[in-house]
Order: sequence, then structure tokens, then C-alpha cells
Amino acid sequence: MAGYTRQSTYTDGDVIQASDSNVEFDQVLASFNNSTGHAHDGTAAEGPVIGLIGDAGVTTPLNKLAVDTANDRLSFYVDVAAASVEQLRVEDGVAYPVTNNDIDLGTAVLMFKDGYFAGLLESVNLQVTNIKANDGTASGSIADSTGIFTIASAVLTTADINGGTVDNTVIGATTPLAGDFTALGATGNITVGGTVDGRDVAADGTKLDGVEALADVTDVTNVTAAGALMDSELTDIASIKALNQGVATTDSPTFVTINATTVNATTFDMTNLEVTNIKAKDGTASASIADTTGVMTVASAVLTTADINGGTVDGAVVGGATPAAGTFTALSATGNITVTGTVDGRDIATDGAKLDAIEASATADQTDAEIRTAVEAATDSNVFTDADHTKLNAIEALADVTDVTNVTAAGALMDSEVDADIKTLVLPASTTISTYGASLVDDADAATSRTTLDVDQAGTALALAIALG
Repeated sequence: MAGYTRQSTYTDGDVIQASDSNVEFDQVLASFNNSTGHAHDGTAAEGPVIGLIGDAGVTTPLNKLAVDTANDRLSFYVDVAAASVEQLRVEDGVAYPVTNNDIDLGTAVLMFKDGYFAGLLESVNLQVTNIKANDGTASGSIADSTGIFTIASAVLTTADINGGTVDNTVIGATTPLAGDFTALGATGNITVGGTVDGRDVAADGTKLDGVEALADVTDVTNVTAAGALMDSELTDIASIKALNQGVATTDSPTFVTINATTVNATTFDMTNLEVTNIKAKDGTASASIADTTGVMTVASAVLTTADINGGTVDGAVVGGATPAAGTFTALSATGNITVTGTVDGRDIATDGAKLDAIEASATADQTDAEIRTAVEAATDSNVFTDADHTKLNAIEALADVTDVTNVTAAGALMDSEVDADIKTLVLPASTTISTYGASLVDDADAATSRTTLDVDQAGTALALAIALG
């Protein structure tokens, strides 16, 4: 650069030549050359350092850059309503606005290209379209007008989801925790490691498989299987006598049939991001982060892949559009649970329909003694015992107590054995038979009677002559 240095010195009486003036003014001219003139860097002949740059042609510029030597900073001033207002300060390691929340970085139309930050970026509101990792890998995007935050993959150490849906996401795959639902639906099977409402569904299902449909421990089939007879079955004694097989509790009878009646930018490249509110590019609110807690409240989000390791999922339909598997340590619901598959391997709807047809307290593992007690307690029902069975066995087939054999064995006479006169015999109201007369009646034959009468066969009295008619 060409600074200005004096070219001549004059004293009184000197003769000044034209060349002397030309050399002096040439030096002045060179120092003001627009490209090679003095540098104003404070060195010899280069002029002083300029401490103020402002509007050209005015003594008091409104738009200016001032060097504040006392505070070691640069101050930028802008004409605001005919007043020079300080807008921005640059000091050692920091550039900041003079007035809080006053200066925009870029506009909605004219934006900076990229921003690179090695430290924190702190903002009250952040408006972005796409969010990427430090190496440029896409992470998420925020849609204009809706503010929906779409995240490709996220690991949320603590999540508090208060609305929307959780779709195509396995809940509790790594570390299962409790889940509370007003209603629970599944398009596939439900596998439970514990119980459902305190019940082991798999064990209950296995037990149900062993219970016949419409099971009733007092019906004909179950009573018969227990070796007992319904009271209503004893209406025909001939049928009982026709039994040709045991019906005791240790027997196995066979029946043919049984019938019963019973910030505004395109891209941010940074390591840390501190914000209070997150908005879509068009300004639509999307999310906010609370100070001191760091809790992020998202108005609406679509998580392509989510890894939620804590917190709660409230007021949200899980698997509303695309159901996926869920693993829980405990599962409860304040409303109904709808399942299109099975629970712990069981079709709950089918098992429930079967249970509805089974009377209360019915069991498939009752002992013979329990069945016997239940039969005795039932209305119009008695137990057929081993003693009853033994008694029946002692009765001859088609037994008839009025036949000749049984009447004779009982010491009685058949009607055909009694004379008609005997049948019409009428005894007086009071009849006394003497001892003698009784002995005569008791004689077994005629010879004994003659001896009692003391007569011979011709009728002649042995001791007294008696004429026999």
C-alpha cells in the first residue's frame, strides 16, 4: 500500500520550483488511490486505524459498524425509525443480539444453506422439516400444516404417550412391564406367561377339554357312570329284575340307550440441540421440551420404529392400524378384551360358550362318594346300594309271591285247594274249643283220631260203647 510521507521542507526565502509541488502532490495522490492507497492500519505513513464505518457522506451515520475499544467488541448499528439502534455485538467467542428475541437469522424466503455447530444450539422455538444424525443419516421429519413428527427409529428412555396409536410395534419385547387397557384386541394368538384375571387359562382350558358339553353331574349319563340309578328309573320292577350286569361303583355297565329329562432452516448439523418448542417448517407446533425435566411433549408423532423402555402409554390405541405382538408382565383392562386368536393356546370364545352351558360348581373330577352324596341330595333321587343289588340277586327271575310254589313254601293254601263249604264257613262270634276237641283236630290221621276217641275201626268203644254214625 502507498502511504503518504512528506516529500519536501521549505523555509522562508526558499525558491519553490514546480517540480517540488508536483512531487508533493503526486505523493498525496498516490496515498488516496482506491486500490493502492494508504491502508489505515496505524503504521507509519499509512494513516490511523478507522474506528467507525458508517453511511457515506454524512457526519453522523445511522448505519454503522463501531469498534468499542473500551469493551473489546464490535457493535453493529442499523437505522430504525431515523435512529441509530445497536443490533448485534461481537466479542471474544460470542456474537449476540443487543435486544432479546429481536434478530432473525435468515428469512422464510432467504435462508442460510447449512449450519455447523460443535456445541449446543439453544432455541425457544425450532422449526424444521427434516432431522438428521451428525453424519447426515435421516432420523425424522415434521410435516407442514399438521406438525406430525415422523421418526424413522427412536429409543425413548422414558416415554409418556397420551394419544394417537402405536402401530406395528412390539411392546415389551426386551423388558416386559405392566400394561393397562380399556379394551384389548388381537388379530393373532395371545400367549400369557402368568394368569388372566387370576386364572391360568391354559390349565383351565385343559380341564375344560375333559368336561363334556352341557356337563351335569346329576344327569343320567353321569349318574350311570358312577354306578348309581336315578329314582325315576325304578318305575318298572321287571326292568330292575332283568338287569344282567353289575351297577356297583366298581362295575362298568353298558347301556344301549339312556333317556333323561335334566429454528427456520433446511438442515442443521449438530451434536447437541437445546430447544423449548419444535415446529414444522410452516410454523405448525409439533413438540416442546420442558426445562429442568427434559420431558418432550409431542402433539402427534408417527414412529416407524420405536424402542420405549419406560414410562406409560396413556389414551393411545396400541396396534389400531397394524397390530403386532405385545409382551407384558401383567395385563389388565377396564373394558372388554376382544381376541381373534387364542389366549395361552385357548380359544376363549369357544371355551366361554362351553362354560356357559355348564352348571355352577360342576367338576369333572368328583369322586364316587361325592357323586353318591349329590345324587342322594337331589330331588326325586336315591342311591342304589350294594345291599340293594344283593337283595335283587336273591330274587328269582319273574318272581311271583302268589304262585303255588311260593304259597306252599309259606305254609298257605291255594284257592283251588280249599272246598267251597270251607270258604263259606262262618264261625260264631265266640267259639271255645276244649283241650280234648283241639287234640282231636290236631290228630294227623284217622288211626290217631280213633285212639283219641277210644274206639276201634268198627266204631265200638273200647272202654265205653259208643255208636258212631
